[in-house]
Amino acid sequence: MQQQQTSAVYRPEIDGLRALAVLLVIAHHLQITQVSGGFVGVDVFFVISGYLITGIIWRELSSTGHLQTRNFYLRRILRLMPSMLVMLVGAMIAAALMFSLDDMTHFATATMSSLLSVANGYYYVTTDYFTQTDTKPLLHTWSLSVEEQFYLIWPFILIAFYRCGARSMRLRVMFFLLALMSLGLAIGGSYVDAQAAFYLLPARAYEFMAGAALAIWPLSVHRRWADLCLLAGIGSIVAAATLFSTHTPFPSYYALLPCVGAMAIIASGQQARMAVVLSNPVCSYLGRISYQLYLFHWPVIIFAKYLTFSALTTLDTMVVLVATLLLSMATYHWVDIPCRRAREADAARRNTILLAMALTAVALSLLVFTAKRDGGWPWRLPEFTRLFIQNPGEFHKTN
Repeated sequence: MQQQQTSAVYRPEIDGLRALAVLLVIAHHLQITQVSGGFVGVDVFFVISGYLITGIIWRELSSTGHLQTRNFYLRRILRLMPSMLVMLVGAMIAAALMFSLDDMTHFATATMSSLLSVANGYYYVTTDYFTQTDTKPLLHTWSLSVEEQFYLIWPFILIAFYRCGARSMRLRVMFFLLALMSLGLAIGGSYVDAQAAFYLLPARAYEFMAGAALAIWPLSVHRRWADLCLLAGIGSIVAAATLFSTHTPFPSYYALLPCVGAMAIIASGQQARMAVVLSNPVCSYLGRISYQLYLFHWPVIIFAKYLTFSALTTLDTMVVLVATLLLSMATYHWVDIPCRRAREADAARRNTILLAMALTAVALSLLVFTAKRDGGWPWRLPEFTRLFIQNPGEFHKTN
């Protein structure tokens, strides 16, 4: 979930919107029944990302007439990967300490799919998001892969759009048709191949484009209606989070409700007096660390369940929330911010961080390879258990 707002004017209410989105996702994953549709927070994130990333690209195109794609992708890597690698390393350590051989083998494959930004494809083939989750601490990376795939192709589409002219009818028609095609795939796919519609980019692209439309053609909401627009947006998102459930065909046309709600909040701008609901210091801070909160909350939940062999109690839930918050704050302040500053500093410092990231990724890849090759690292288990797993028949003869 893209976090930094590279825009002409900082908008704290968008950070607050991020906070709302990630809190809904966390509540859903903690199985809080009042927020049975909290998974719509991901759709809100997609709208925000479409708005911010398109704004970055469109402003550069408008001011210079071209886009420095190398710098764009470098910024994205330095923004997204450091925290991701920290989470993956931590999850690898926890999995090695807790997981069975089979679960460790599957975890290794999931780790590689996350590193390669194809986790959505991996889980499309292997996992139902709403039912088969208890041993998959990296399941949440499907949405990050969707977002990274979007980043990969969207700049070139925007360049083509820009050459049509920002105000041209041809651009509007092309944009609308592309979004309509994606929406059609989301609606039709939810009934034909629900897994594909849920996990894969083509059925999710219109959500990013909803935010992108506001970046290319900003809406000016009159101050008189700004508060109503903001409250309607919040209401739409909360309604989706409380009325939807795991039985709701999704995304289908249902995802339009949180997406339109996010658009309404973005369009209302800072002129809404009620924007303080989202722009207050607490919400703004949670929004700034929302990427880290999203990264860490799900592995912490899954490992806690794996460790306790049961559903989480109220005390377990509080421990999970505190652990998630502390891990997120530490990663934001000690990893994310230094890497962001390095991105804006001299090339030598930036290259050092890139090298460290590359070496970490290579090390993770080697660990994944050995875990797959050895069948989940049997050496982790006590000798008694290891001998039984390797040759149960012979074990029974001698005992």
